[in-house]
Amino acid sequence: MVMVHIKRLILGALLIVFLSSVVPSGYAFFDKHESTVPMTISIGTFPFDQISPWQPEAQYQIGDRFTYNGLLWEVRALGDFTRPPEGDKLRPFGPYQEVTEEYRAYNTYFAGDTVVFEGITYQALYGGMSGQTPGTVVGWNALTDEWQPFNVYLEGDRVSYEGNIFEANYYTQGDEPTGNNVGEWAQWRFVGSTFNDTDQSHAFDEEILNATITFDGILLIENGVINTTNAQSLGMTIAKSTQGGNTYWSFENAEGRLRIRSNGSLQYNGNFSFDSLVVELP
Repeated sequence: MVMVHIKRLILGALLIVFLSSVVPSGYAFFDKHESTVPMTISIGTFPFDQISPWQPEAQYQIGDRFTYNGLLWEVRALGDFTRPPEGDKLRPFGPYQEVTEEYRAYNTYFAGDTVVFEGITYQALYGGMSGQTPGTVVGWNALTDEWQPFNVYLEGDRVSYEGNIFEANYYTQGDEPTGNNVGEWAQWRFVGSTFNDTDQSHAFDEEILNATITFDGILLIENGVINTTNAQSLGMTIAKSTQGGNTYWSFENAEGRLRIRSNGSLQYNGNFSFDSLVVELP
């Protein structure tokens, strides 16, 4: 049986392990270790035997790494290396960069760099991001499908907001996808939602006729094309039409009828009911 005692995890997946059993004790790097005998594996404080500590007389070059105060550092820019990474040496655009996935105010980040801050992963949009807390300024995009007020969105980007899906019509930042910010010429276009049979309205546009529609988990329409086999399995008649300049889908079964109109209404007749109706525009 393998007993694992974890004291501290340092350098991500790069671990130093101390092996003690019937084999000689020692330190070793490994990604996967297989043994046919029982042993105790103790993961302790990384001794940094493979990385030299900071030395004031060293002639560091960009990309060199060293340890200091139990942390791993990298030389990010040329400068005065006779002083360690502390005090005024820990500043944006300074020569030292702590090697960690966690956000550090004194680190300097470039476009594409990712950090973790308060459990959320962010990506830098611009070069020279430093001293700017993710989630509070433009320049850090939270890597999530949920709409974020500080994220920058470009044409075609999609977000989830209050259970609905919206697509950016053009560059937008800080514009909540609701109210007057949603529409053909507004910042956001409503492109997808899951309805239940108590909903009465929506915000789709005339692209509704090219939609993909799933009824109670069964695909009925894909990119505007009716799946007749699935429709017949539900005993449903489906048609699309234009009436008075308004386009709509009509779903009819023995109980009633539902029309999804491009003018923003869900029109019911009879006792047409469902558990979920998922509509996605192209």
